[in-house]
Amino acid sequence: MNTFFPSKAIYNSYRPVLLKAFSQSGAKFTLPKGALISCDEGTNNYVYLICSGCISHSFVDENGNVRILLLLSTGDVFGEITLLQEDEDKVITTAITPVILKRINKIEFFDILKINPAYTKAIMQLHSTKIRILMAQIKDTAYCNISQRLYNLLLRLAHQHGTSVPSGIRIKYPFTHEDFSQMLGSTRSTITRELSKLEKEGKICKVHRHIIVMHCK
Repeated sequence: MNTFFPSKAIYNSYRPVLLKAFSQSGAKFTLPKGALISCDEGTNNYVYLICSGCISHSFVDENGNVRILLLLSTGDVFGEITLLQEDEDKVITTAITPVILKRINKIEFFDILKINPAYTKAIMQLHSTKIRILMAQIKDTAYCNISQRLYNLLLRLAHQHGTSVPSGIRIKYPFTHEDFSQMLGSTRSTITRELSKLEKEGKICKVHRHIIVMHCK
């Protein structure tokens, strides 16, 4: 397991705390899969809590090539970095699945954090987890071949978005080969080949469009 990445217990720790902290706050709204989540208006004034579903943060270059940086799901918060930096949003946020979100203004956000130190700790754990994910990606890009990078990505997704099953950890969301190519800056054909290789090696298996990382700890 990549030593930069936290244990699955971290997610089980801070996500429920954040869901509880903001349970009575903000305006709830839903978006369909594929929807862009615009944070342009009032950029510095709001954060978003994911009540259900999965979103991505990505960059798009001048040729339209997409590179997914982060995947966040139920219990995660986004927009807080832009709020704290007091600038404009630097990423494109997209609903990977249908999502239910809460839009929380900054005054209410900071007031809630003052209520209980555990809420502030949960936000700090969220921040540190995002940093660790990005650090792991940098390390993989610098030192690993595409096969190792893909397997490390699947390990991270299993810990971040996984459910334990008898044979390992099942990644909750049915990510496509195109999704993986955008996460790794590779091609769909390469991802297809490498996934087949990992399956033959017994490191993963596929069940109903979902990937199980075998005996992942």
